[in-house]
Amino acid sequence: MTATEDGGAVTETVIRPTGLTEPLTRSLVFRQWTEMALRYEAPPPCSEDDAIPSGRFDPPDGLFLLAERAGEAVGCGGYRPCAEGPPGTAEVKRLFVDPTVRGTGLGRLVMEALEAAAAVAGYERLWLETGTAQPEAIALYDTSGYDRIEPYGEYKESPLSVCFAKDLSAGRRGSA
Repeated sequence: MTATEDGGAVTETVIRPTGLTEPLTRSLVFRQWTEMALRYEAPPPCSEDDAIPSGRFDPPDGLFLLAERAGEAVGCGGYRPCAEGPPGTAEVKRLFVDPTVRGTGLGRLVMEALEAAAAVAGYERLWLETGTAQPEAIALYDTSGYDRIEPYGEYKESPLSVCFAKDLSAGRRGSA
């Protein structure tokens, strides 16, 4: 939980685990998919059901987080085991901040929460993919200790993909 200034008033942000079927989560993920479709000139999802990501986001192997301000869903992101990476790798998926609150540091807060939770879950590194039409995401990863890596998995052949990795073990204290 964090507090941020918003035009002189303090607005509390709550970042919490969520299920992908929770209405606030479904609505935000749908908005994300719709925005990505516009950016990449692709057909938008037909419904919230079409936008829900597949994969193992449930603990203990994965996690999906929702950020809320004043009861509104304003950010999200999750991680799941990464089949393409070396053992101990999780993949970050669906990191998204609502356009109305971009530039407030919320994306960084969600990412830091995901990194901390993944480290506690035993993951040693995170991989992720974003695209060339998402300069704000690229800037976040470039300034958050992520290194660019070769595209992987379903993104290997895409000229629009930009992939990143971060070693989580470097930040652990007292671990062997």
